[in-house]
Amino acid sequence: MKPGRHHRLTHAVAAAGAVVLLATACESDPSVKRVAEDLVNTLATTDAERDCMLEIVDGYSESDLEDMGNEAQDDDDAVRAAAQVELDQLQARLTSCR
Repeated sequence: MKPGRHHRLTHAVAAAGAVVLLATACESDPSVKRVAEDLVNTLATTDAERDCMLEIVDGYSESDLEDMGNEAQDDDDAVRAAAQVELDQLQARLTSCR
């Protein structure tokens, strides 16, 4: 993989996690899931990467993604830490698509 391509996919994966957080920070319209899907469609560099990442995103319900984002911003440190673990796992799964 070319260095520029790897860098772009890394940003896409990081951005997907950020989308979950940002979209839950406000009442998102379109939905959190739709925003994540649109981001994947925009930033994936190959059809295989896109299909893989969309399959992963599709494995999460809208409420799963919203809960993850809301909990990542919770006042309780333990809740925030658990949500961060979930976001890190999502990012690792998306990264595996490259």
